[in-house]
Amino acid sequence: SLRVERPSEYGGPIEFFSFNDLIRDYSKGNLHPADLKTATAQALAEIFKSVSVYFDRNKEASELLIAMKGMPVTR
Repeated sequence: SLRVERPSEYGGPIEFFSFNDLIRDYSKGNLHPADLKTATAQALAEIFKSVSVYFDRNKEASELLIAMKGMPVTR
């Protein structure tokens, strides 16, 4: 689910349990783009937190990440 926190004057918090519900409310103007952007950024940060912790705690993974970042990008 995606929880969107917003002041009560703008409808209060709302939680979406399906992508279709989110699209419906956004399309009808019931969800402001800035609220969606903030909620999405917060959800992604929470998802990636465990990845960050993994690399912080795993020395081998951290070293591999550093090596990978040093590789040239070829496109």
